[in-house]
Amino acid sequence: MRFSEINDFDIKRYNKDNQIVKNEKKENKYGPIIYIEPSSYKYSRFYGFDIYNDNSFKKYFNQASRSDNVIIKDRFIDELGNTMHLFIKATYSGEISVDSDDYRFKNTNGFYIININLEKVIEKVKDKFKEYEIRVIETHNLEKNIDVSFFDNIFSKELTYFEEIDNFNKSYLYVSKKINYSDFNIMAFLLVLLFVIISQILYILVLYKDRHSKYKLSYRASHDDLTGLTNRNYFKREFYKKIKRISFSSDNVIAILFMDLDRFKEINDSFGHKFGDEVLIEVSKRLKRTIRANDLICRQGGDEFLILIDDISKMDDLEKVVNKIMTSIAEPIVYKNQKIHLTISIGISLYPNNGKTIDDLLKNADSAMYKAKEDGRNGFKFYTEDMSFEVMKRVILENKIREAILNEDFIVYYQPQYNGLTNKLMGMEALVRWKNPQSNELIPPDEFIPIAQDAGFIVEIDRIVMKKAIKDFAFLLKQGFDIKTLSLNLAMKQLKSDDFISLLFETIEAYNCNPNSIELEVTEGAIMEDPLSSIEKLQRISNYGVKLSVDDFGTGYSSLAYLKKLPINKLKIDRAFIKDLPFDEEDVAISKSVIALAKSLKLEVIAEGVETKEQKDFLVKNDCLNIQGYYYSKPIPFKELEELLNSLK
Repeated sequence: MRFSEINDFDIKRYNKDNQIVKNEKKENKYGPIIYIEPSSYKYSRFYGFDIYNDNSFKKYFNQASRSDNVIIKDRFIDELGNTMHLFIKATYSGEISVDSDDYRFKNTNGFYIININLEKVIEKVKDKFKEYEIRVIETHNLEKNIDVSFFDNIFSKELTYFEEIDNFNKSYLYVSKKINYSDFNIMAFLLVLLFVIISQILYILVLYKDRHSKYKLSYRASHDDLTGLTNRNYFKREFYKKIKRISFSSDNVIAILFMDLDRFKEINDSFGHKFGDEVLIEVSKRLKRTIRANDLICRQGGDEFLILIDDISKMDDLEKVVNKIMTSIAEPIVYKNQKIHLTISIGISLYPNNGKTIDDLLKNADSAMYKAKEDGRNGFKFYTEDMSFEVMKRVILENKIREAILNEDFIVYYQPQYNGLTNKLMGMEALVRWKNPQSNELIPPDEFIPIAQDAGFIVEIDRIVMKKAIKDFAFLLKQGFDIKTLSLNLAMKQLKSDDFISLLFETIEAYNCNPNSIELEVTEGAIMEDPLSSIEKLQRISNYGVKLSVDDFGTGYSSLAYLKKLPINKLKIDRAFIKDLPFDEEDVAISKSVIALAKSLKLEVIAEGVETKEQKDFLVKNDCLNIQGYYYSKPIPFKELEELLNSLK
């Protein structure tokens, strides 16, 4: 059972005069309970059941923990010799309804104990009905307490009631009265007696349910249902409590950590939300194990977490905590034979340096977190004032991208691809551009594409480009232009979407294009994120006739074992290895190696970013004939492409 433990605590016993009579020896730990005593009679003080170390209790608490039902332990004798019947009900972390006994057992965090002293109840009744003999009899004392001969002449001298009491194991209620046949009030008495007992039990259960419901509501109002961590509202309240308790100096601060899992949306998209939930639960456990006892952790929502670290006097100590968090998250997570590696980006703001209110501190820590993501993820950044301006720019740009998608403000530019030996135009690559509708100026792709990827807009943008480019390509073919290939960039998020393949095929067929003339470019890094799934989907696309090219080849971490399994037709040498040709020895060696690899795998090869005659001549000399770059043409709009094609006729 995984609940809080009370350590170094003496269990004290009291006599009827409320004096301590004995101290038990200290045990390693005791389990917490909430003890509810009926208000209808006075009882001695009571501190707790030693459910860890007393075997007579352990069985019943284990049953209560696993069953989620009320378990009754009858005939428990207290320190004063009273016989009690205990109603035991377990409570669970987050109060989440579960079906598994083992899951309930592992997540038990305490118990409610309800004490019913049946003898006390009977005594109260006997005070009012003194002419009756009333007893609670246990079956092992049955012959000792009752002369069995009375069963043969039960109505001859006395009227007797003898019935097993529900839920009290093998305990019977015995009522007897010397009567004459004119006394029929016994039935009314029995009804009253049963009513008193049932009312007492119902009162206690209602009291338990009321307290339990209030606790449940209070818990849910301050905790996250999935992870059991505190929520944002609780986090904010605790922050203000802490700054009231702590005196600050120039070397004493509170740190607010704003944390976001890197690429968590891709995990949800690839493995499903159930897997994503299990990842969040595991991350929560790791964070709780990592932070100090007086620190506070909160799940803000989604894959965002907050940590409050107080009483920081040295920045080195804070950085050690942050590095410990990042190391903990970096450990692989295994769930149902799936292993994933996570990283986390953390933004840090300091009180009182970076804000006096929790809202300002959270906003500034959020800005620092975005800066950590922009700098490559898997890192942390302390807030600086210029970050707020950068975040504001980002938010404004995200909103503009959203509007541009709705208005289809994204346009397609085309960069021609040539045969370097014959100087003949062979194909073209479709590239997205964004024209500001107010200024009519182009916004550079490196300004909006990374933000579109992080914000989840890249799929919609890719689909706009795909439809426009295939439409333009079909138009050019109808005009009689001899263009062999249209290349389209394929984002991995696009490939993972369920409807992409069907949408691609429908678009190609709608414009009556030959699938063999369409080529999709995907980066090697994207393929290696999930190579098995990539191979399956790319194979379906290849079987349809669409060609596949690995873009930016040489910059990622391709496994040759996977590379030979991919249904690809072409490798594209990244511009990073082209720009210093033919003078840089390393670029010369890498370019030659890629060309040789393509030949050995019977693949085509193309070089991008070719800007000089020396670069082109080197590539052609080494059997890379397909050339793309400013040496031949920069990316141009459709109208200029038409003019270029007409000039080449």
